[in-house]
Amino acid sequence: MTRSLRCLARCFVAASTAFAALACGGNKPAEGPTNEAAAVDVDADPLALLPSGGIAYARVNFTNVRQDKAIADEVDTLAPGFLPASAAEFVPSRDLNAAVCTAYSATGLDGLCVLTGTFKPEKVEAALLAYPWAHVGDQVLVKTGYQGKTLFTLANVGFTLLSPKTALAGNEGAIRRALDRIADRIADRIADGRLARTIEPWALETLETKDADAVLVVNTESEVGKAAKQQLPVWLRDFRAVRAIGNVRADKVNVAVTFSFAEPAQAERAEKALSAGAKLYALGTMLGQAPSLNDFDVKTVGNDTQVRATLTTGDLSQALRKLPRQSR
Repeated sequence: MTRSLRCLARCFVAASTAFAALACGGNKPAEGPTNEAAAVDVDADPLALLPSGGIAYARVNFTNVRQDKAIADEVDTLAPGFLPASAAEFVPSRDLNAAVCTAYSATGLDGLCVLTGTFKPEKVEAALLAYPWAHVGDQVLVKTGYQGKTLFTLANVGFTLLSPKTALAGNEGAIRRALDRIADRIADRIADGRLARTIEPWALETLETKDADAVLVVNTESEVGKAAKQQLPVWLRDFRAVRAIGNVRADKVNVAVTFSFAEPAQAERAEKALSAGAKLYALGTMLGQAPSLNDFDVKTVGNDTQVRATLTTGDLSQALRKLPRQSR
C-alpha cells in the first residue's frame, strides 16, 4: 500500500510540475503515424485514457486551487528547477487544469497520469533539450517516436503530448500501453470519437464526486494491495478500500476520508487508533512540524471509519513549501 501510494504520488508530483513543464512536442508526427490514433478524440475524456485494474486512482482539479495565490505560488516554484518557465512559457498554476492518475500492476508497479491544460510543444521542447536537466548522471533524455507520438524518457520515466490540451506522464511502459490502447481500441470508441471508459465502478463513483477538487481512492483487494498492506500499522491492515476527497473553499481546505472494513469491529478499532493519533498529531502541530487540523472528527458508521478535518490554505502552502525542489 505504501509503495503504491508512493508510486502514485511520485507520478503525480512529477507530472504536475516537471513533466507538465516538459510538454514536449508530442503533437508532431513521428515515424509511422497511425490513422486510428488520430481518429480518437483524446481530449474528450481524460478518465477514458486510464487503464482498468488500478490499485489506486487520484484526480486533482486546479480550477479552484489556483484561485488561492499562496497555493498557486508554491505550485509554480516546483517547476523552474526543472525548466526555465520563461523559456518553456509554461506556468503550472495558470496552464495546468487537471490531472488524473493511477497506480497499477502490469510489469511490477506502474504509474500513469493524464494531464489537461494548455501546452506549447515547440517552446517547451526547445527549452527541455537545451537545459542541463536533460542529462542526469549517466542517464540521458531520449526522444523516440511511438504510435504516431513523440515520447521523451529519462530513467524509465516519460512524457508524451497527445494534443496541445492533453498529455501523458508516467513510467515508460505505462505510457506505451496507453498509446497502444488508443491505437488498438478504435473499434470500442463511442460514436463521437471518445474512448470507452474501462475504470471499475468502485473507482469512478469516487473520482466523479461533485464539487471535489481532489480525490484519492485505493483498493487493496488485489494481490499487490494485500501484500503492500503488511507495511501499515496493525489497525489498518484489515481495511479493504480508502476514499478521500478534498475541496478548496475561501481560505479553507476541507478533507474527508473513509476507510472501509469487512466488519464493524475492525472499523471501531481504527476509530480508536485514529483518535489517539490525532492527539499525537496535535503535538506535532504545536512543535511546528505539521499543519494545523481544525474541526477534526472521526466516527464509525457500519463497516466504515470516517474522518473529517479542515486546514487553512496558508497551512497547505507551507506544507507544499517543504516539498523537495530540483536544484538549478
